[in-house]
Amino acid sequence: MEHKKYWLGLKLICGYSNGLFRLICEYFGSPEEVWKADLEKFKTDFAKIKGFSADLVEKLIIKKKDINLEEEFEKVLKLGIELITVEDSSYPPLLLEIFNRPPLLFIKGDLIKKQNFSVAIVGSRRASSYGKLIAEELARGLSQKGITVISGLARGIDSAAHKGALENKGGTVAVTGCGLDIIYPPENKKLFSEICEKGSVVSEFPLGTTPVSYNFPLRNRIISGLTRGVVIVEASEKSGALITADFALEQGREVFAVPGAIRSSQSKGTNKLIKTGACLVENANDILEEFGFTIEKSDEKHREENDFSKEEQTILEILENEPKQIDVIVGETQFSASKVASMLTLLEIKGFLKQDAGKNYIRMKY
Repeated sequence: MEHKKYWLGLKLICGYSNGLFRLICEYFGSPEEVWKADLEKFKTDFAKIKGFSADLVEKLIIKKKDINLEEEFEKVLKLGIELITVEDSSYPPLLLEIFNRPPLLFIKGDLIKKQNFSVAIVGSRRASSYGKLIAEELARGLSQKGITVISGLARGIDSAAHKGALENKGGTVAVTGCGLDIIYPPENKKLFSEICEKGSVVSEFPLGTTPVSYNFPLRNRIISGLTRGVVIVEASEKSGALITADFALEQGREVFAVPGAIRSSQSKGTNKLIKTGACLVENANDILEEFGFTIEKSDEKHREENDFSKEEQTILEILENEPKQIDVIVGETQFSASKVASMLTLLEIKGFLKQDAGKNYIRMKY
């Protein structure tokens, strides 16, 4: 780990530019040689690199002078963050294939080093209850098969995907758009900790990097780069999730999309993806089959339709396509309020329903 502090130092000098990092490395031979060069030699050698203006050289030298490398490296170690470089055997092999691959990754959690088969699930931050339910179901189904779910720790679809994946053996990896000392969004503090413990949180950004808008397209290329395919669940026509889909296509990954209501703005992006060739997804099996996984018919939580009573089946059918509150269910079934409340409670205990924050009942599928 000690020699990696020089990689950290060069990353701090170069900032966002991975191209600059590679160019300097190629000239000097290694990040350690860059860092150990005295300032006069540093200045002289930099000036010889093609395309380096005197102004750029001066800025890089000033940055190097201002960095207390021992102190910066100590901050990383104290937070339990590991550094993975492109030279390490634990660097994700799929990420090596992409253009503008990050030379250095900051990670918490060991899952990223296990190099499991991975699929990304991303989508709108302003997701509907239905969209979050679908993302969670898809992630749960993939994780049951040992597939690692990659996402961006954002509100909405990303958070739902992480939560679903954490329930099973595949686990999840979150790729952030800021330094690992900053949790964004802040309400995901508990989720962040759980992913660090059971999966991995990954960033290419040094500590202290705030979640500015420019960072997220950069993050998205890593999300798609880590995977065999990307699933988009709910996305408007200008959603950042579509940037991830574009990166996936450029990187030769499969693109999947969950169809949505034709009048919903949150479905415009996903429906357009399907029109232009993305694989339509209704459940995790659609993804598994595309990648050649064997599909098992059921597990102990999955039941055939005739395993429910007629009244239970009626309620489950009403909740098939969208979440609803209890008064709506009463109105549509014409059952008494007490009977509906009793059946909803029973179905929730059995794991076939759950309530969202708005007290809508959501049908769970496995």
